[in-house]
Amino acid sequence: PEVFMGIAAERTRHIKLGSGVVSLPYHHPLMVANRFALLDHLTRGRIMMGVGPGALVGDAYMLGITPSTQRRRMEEALEIILRLWTEEDPITHESDWFTLREASVHLRPYTKPYPPIAVAASQTPSGMVTGGKFGATILSLNTVRFPGLIPNHKKFWTIAEETAEKYGQKVNRHDWGLVLPVSYTHLRAHET
Repeated sequence: PEVFMGIAAERTRHIKLGSGVVSLPYHHPLMVANRFALLDHLTRGRIMMGVGPGALVGDAYMLGITPSTQRRRMEEALEIILRLWTEEDPITHESDWFTLREASVHLRPYTKPYPPIAVAASQTPSGMVTGGKFGATILSLNTVRFPGLIPNHKKFWTIAEETAEKYGQKVNRHDWGLVLPVSYTHLRAHET
């Protein structure tokens, strides 16, 4: 998504640009932090970083990642990215899937303390828990596309609020994004 956002940023001046979802377990957190800090500067604060664990089992398989580790890895990566953006001292961190040795970002984000963060949530409450834990915006996926699988949104939002309170964070229901699929054909039909 960063390549698309970079191209769109050059052609726009006011529109906010969101990454949808960067599947954090597929990327080293230092590289993600550096790419998004640069985009934040190039757009003068017009970006939002959406994150998720990775929803396609096939992608995890091709990368040699055990799907059951993805959510934990996403949270670990997000925690490190936020630390890289906000802490002054270099960070050393040893994980089972990445290592940082006295690491720091090349450039601190343009947006203070960092760009808005959004966490993907689907049919289970785990995305709501992660969103609450980090005080992030929540992007609920597949809410219309698969009507038989629509979660109880009121219950899910309560989970986000309770988790945010537990971690000393706040979530704002007005920032909650319900993601809808829109096709190019659909957009062209409305132009005529």
